[in-house]
Amino acid sequence: MLYSEEKFFTELLNETIPEMREAKRLFTEGNLPAAEACFAAYARKTLHEDLQDTKEKVAAGTLAPAPIIAEADRIVDGWVSACGFPWHFEDGKIDWNSNKTYNNYCEWTWQLSRHPEFVTLGRAYQITGDEKYPRRFEEMLLSWLEQAPCPEDANPYATLTWRTIEAGIRLGTWTNAIHMMIRSPSLSDHAVTLFFLSICEHGYRLRYFNTGYNWLIIEMSGLFRVGIFYPFLKEGRALTEYAFFRLEEQLEVQIYPDGFQYELTTGYHGGIINDYVGVINMARKYSDIKVPEKMLTTIRAMYHLYVKLVEPDGRRPDLNDGSEAPIRGDLQAALHLFPDDEVFRYFATDGKEGHTPDYLSIALPYSGIGIFRTAWGGDAIWALFESAPFGKAHQHEDKLHFDLFAYGKRLLRDSGQYEYDSSDIRKYILSTKAHNTALVDGLDQNRRARYHWNDEDITKKSDLFWNFGDEIECAEGSYTEGYGPDFIDVTHHRKVIFFKKGVAGTKPFFVLIDTFTPQDGKEHLYEVNFQLDKEPIEAVGKHVRVLHPDGVRLSLVSTAYPTIAIAQKHPRYMGWRKIRDTKTAHEHTPAPEVLFTEYGGEKTVVTVVYPTDEEVTPIIAVTHKNDGFALSMKDGSQHFFAFSDEKFKTQNEKQ
Repeated sequence: MLYSEEKFFTELLNETIPEMREAKRLFTEGNLPAAEACFAAYARKTLHEDLQDTKEKVAAGTLAPAPIIAEADRIVDGWVSACGFPWHFEDGKIDWNSNKTYNNYCEWTWQLSRHPEFVTLGRAYQITGDEKYPRRFEEMLLSWLEQAPCPEDANPYATLTWRTIEAGIRLGTWTNAIHMMIRSPSLSDHAVTLFFLSICEHGYRLRYFNTGYNWLIIEMSGLFRVGIFYPFLKEGRALTEYAFFRLEEQLEVQIYPDGFQYELTTGYHGGIINDYVGVINMARKYSDIKVPEKMLTTIRAMYHLYVKLVEPDGRRPDLNDGSEAPIRGDLQAALHLFPDDEVFRYFATDGKEGHTPDYLSIALPYSGIGIFRTAWGGDAIWALFESAPFGKAHQHEDKLHFDLFAYGKRLLRDSGQYEYDSSDIRKYILSTKAHNTALVDGLDQNRRARYHWNDEDITKKSDLFWNFGDEIECAEGSYTEGYGPDFIDVTHHRKVIFFKKGVAGTKPFFVLIDTFTPQDGKEHLYEVNFQLDKEPIEAVGKHVRVLHPDGVRLSLVSTAYPTIAIAQKHPRYMGWRKIRDTKTAHEHTPAPEVLFTEYGGEKTVVTVVYPTDEEVTPIIAVTHKNDGFALSMKDGSQHFFAFSDEKFKTQNEKQ
């Protein structure tokens, strides 16, 4: 361990507390067992037994005891799990530096040291009172402390067991676990002492080797706990105040004015909210720290981002390394924090109470996202168009991406997220090929290679332009940062037009106008690509049609001819999708990818995106004109739309 017991008893305890002075005296007199007993007795007396409210939640029916006990018994038997991959150490002796995954997935070893098993053991102990659970906790704790010495000066990302994100998470899992088991007679004074000695080491590591991004929020939310729950540690209050200062600071650093965290990743956005709300709740319940109004205002705006983005089925979209998930639970937490917000109430109660927002379509001018929406509820047509900054981390090469949800189905979306490894599927998921945007000469966007974040970028608007109205809505943006390793200099401009009430009796539909302008004076291959689900698909001429269950259809009618890739690995990885109904991102399945292709100098590809719950698609062709496009209808009529028309003009000034 980085710290010795001598340092712990003589330097790291809060000597304003008589029991801590007594523990120091006993140690200096050479009576280590008595010093440990004195310290442990004070910890047992002062920790909050109700921190997890396990018994109350079981009694209220909000926590099922049987699965907890079953999982705790597996842990006693030697099972652990990380990244959704379990492993059984048959002798119960865990090798904390090992990697048991078939592909040597590096995150497994790192995340093994997050110790969610400790919380499960604590819950099982509170439910049953069975001493085998704290005994197993002590065995696992002491073995980890022996195998995982705290480094003195390793960088935050180094070592297998002390990355700072894990240290921050452990201060959560460890805190919950020790509060639930501290009064067990099976938990030795020595283990209690070493536990808190390691808490001091965690404080040192997180105070002097913290990072940025979502990691920093996780690190500081963990560090915040030290002074809140362990005031008998000398540096506890100072560490808590430092953590709270950094958390306040990061609201200015990491949150765009429109409420999105600067990684532009829905899953991590939610994780950061949860960390802040946890800190706010701890501050209010257990300390005299005042939560500033500005922090609450920002957290409210971050919750409202979910409302702005939410799909008709009540789920958040999967953006970058995000995740698709229901927002109801998040909005229930939001309502607890902001009980006056009737919009939160509406989503927290599935529309039984509260009211919908006072907008339908909306743009996020800083995050660069436009949301098209016909209504609130499951029958709505919803689409997302992004002309976003690259983001601070967890980025995909997906500028000008387009998602579509209609008639209760996700019809267009990106290919999801995948584990953070170096596999071909991970590279594909990050690439432009796995999104609904465009390729040049078969190559992806390449913002990552020359990307640099400046602190002032958080205050800059994106290049998203939009115009939302009652009948026609549109948004547009451009990609100008090069394709492939040589940064092929082609500008891709996309305009999305939403005919919200249809045309001449049609259903609502979208038109995507993709214009490619080579800045190098050369001719190029342009591919406008769309990710489809694994459903029956047919292609006739320039028309691709997908049949979903329940009679829902999606038609893609283009000015260009399509090619279709399914489960392709060579010459390039295309036509795959993460399996959505599994708990991990390990699995993927073949899924059609459609590419509408043109070759030449400046070219424009116009694509009608027509969702319907009817058998017939009334638009049979689209033609690009110099100043617009024409739609040819099944009944023989034609409709021309000029780009110069006022209703198609966009701007970037609305908030």
